[in-house]
Amino acid sequence: MLLLFDYKTLRIFMDGMLCMMLAYTLISYFWHHKQTYSLYSLYLFCIFWYLYLNDQYHLDIDQHASVRQIQFGMLTESIVQCFSFIIYGRFAVLLMDLQTNDKTSVKLINAISILSLLLIIVDVVSYMTGTTGNSIQGNFHSFSRYVLAALALATVPRILRLKNQILSFFITGTSFYLIGAILGLVMFQTGWATRQPEKPFTFPMTPLEIGVILESVCVMIGISLLNRRSEREKIRIQAQLIEQLQENERKQTRLNNLRDEIALDLHDEIGSQLSSISILSQTTSQYVVDAKVQDRLQTISQTARQVMDSMREIVWSLNSSSNSLQHIGLCIQETAYSLFADSTIQLYIECDQLDELTGLTHKQRRELYLIAKECLTNILRHAQATRVWIQLRTTPDGLLLCLKDDGKGFSIASKTSGIGLQSVRQRAHQLGALLTINTADGQGTTVLITLQSHQLTNPNPIISHRQITDHEVR
Repeated sequence: MLLLFDYKTLRIFMDGMLCMMLAYTLISYFWHHKQTYSLYSLYLFCIFWYLYLNDQYHLDIDQHASVRQIQFGMLTESIVQCFSFIIYGRFAVLLMDLQTNDKTSVKLINAISILSLLLIIVDVVSYMTGTTGNSIQGNFHSFSRYVLAALALATVPRILRLKNQILSFFITGTSFYLIGAILGLVMFQTGWATRQPEKPFTFPMTPLEIGVILESVCVMIGISLLNRRSEREKIRIQAQLIEQLQENERKQTRLNNLRDEIALDLHDEIGSQLSSISILSQTTSQYVVDAKVQDRLQTISQTARQVMDSMREIVWSLNSSSNSLQHIGLCIQETAYSLFADSTIQLYIECDQLDELTGLTHKQRRELYLIAKECLTNILRHAQATRVWIQLRTTPDGLLLCLKDDGKGFSIASKTSGIGLQSVRQRAHQLGALLTINTADGQGTTVLITLQSHQLTNPNPIISHRQITDHEVR
């Protein structure tokens, strides 16, 4: 059917097909953002440009253009063709991952690139010296083309050893291109290229362009199949990740159930027994006259109550339903009221309207509560304060816990301060929070615990001493 067209009509048809392939690869690049598409688009553009330059070169000859213009046409045509070889080689290495799969093929492709660069240098030197087109330069030009074809043919069987069905499309396409290029070269060397407009196959560019079209079709099919396989692999990996997440959720559910059972057993069994010990100690002391025995029984009762309080904290931290900030705020509030129940210290607590904070683990909830309890205990024992402010709230960046008193304060540099500063620092480190302490002798103390969102998964505590105003705390 192609024989029914003249050369001009056939070229328009084949150029249109090349333009469609170029447009497809450009659209695919902007859609997938893969370097293989950008390299192949650049390669097709060079081929298209090379065919145009070849036509322009022969037109200059037919129109008896100046020798210098014809030589320049030969130079640009050769440079663009050599660049297409280099780009196609980079494309092949990237598409088939030859750096990993076959380093010998990489060496052969690098040899093609080096020879192409050498050809460009020789052509530029020949043009500058005015020797373009002489017999020596022409023979070298033809010989180098055969060497390039031989190197490319030597690469094909090595790639076939990879036994990859998708790469077989690339090999087939490359073979079409090589066959077309060799036929065109043979036509030029043997004089078959009579360039008769009514006979399109008398032009050496015809088999070359047909080879490029068939090659681009095969390569596009191969790339499409490769993308399809990549998408299937992504779907498979996503399915595995979803299954792992579901399994982690099931494990977390079982762990929460176990924690709830342990918390319930501690509360029902040990809690009731400790309560019995406390009650029996108190009632027994009423029947004992000896003061020393009464003191011992009172000590037993107090110790039992302390153990019950500690156990209550453990039960709270184990209970999976106590994972909200509202529960943490209520627990801190209950502890504060309990600690200061027999003192004259006034409490100002702001723990209402707390939003849920995702990523707060069981350990972080416990550490946050223990920091608050440690600070409140030290205020009661050492601060000689009359007022205490407690604030727990969410911020755009995470969570803020602030504890402030109007007591005597202390010197941070003092090693003998009774604030238990080292304990607070260690817990802040375990919590993964920003610890800010502002205090001075006679000016009260402010402790800020800032738990930022990124520190929930990557604890990196920082201790600073920033001035906190009353307005910020209240």
